[in-house]
Amino acid sequence: VYASLLITDNLYLKFGAVTLDLVTQENLGTGSAYGNTDLDGHTFGVGYNMEMDNGVFLRAEAMRVKIGGISLTSTNNTDNKIVLDDVDGVNASISWGKTF
Repeated sequence: VYASLLITDNLYLKFGAVTLDLVTQENLGTGSAYGNTDLDGHTFGVGYNMEMDNGVFLRAEAMRVKIGGISLTSTNNTDNKIVLDDVDGVNASISWGKTF
């Protein structure tokens, strides 16, 4: 889910919420198993959108995503834990298309 806010006719800011399903499918020799969980985070970025008279558009966008960490404990040994620290990522995209 996201929302964008126009700063000028072409420049915009984008903010959003992110939810991921973490599915563990490990087969460990120790017999340890870890349950599935959800990860939540947020995304934010900036973009530029240019529309031409013939309906062609050009868009450039840079986004950053931050996802919170989680700790999972083994189902058969509470001493075994997996810790996923906060996950950060960035992406940039350039797209073009035509509106009809």
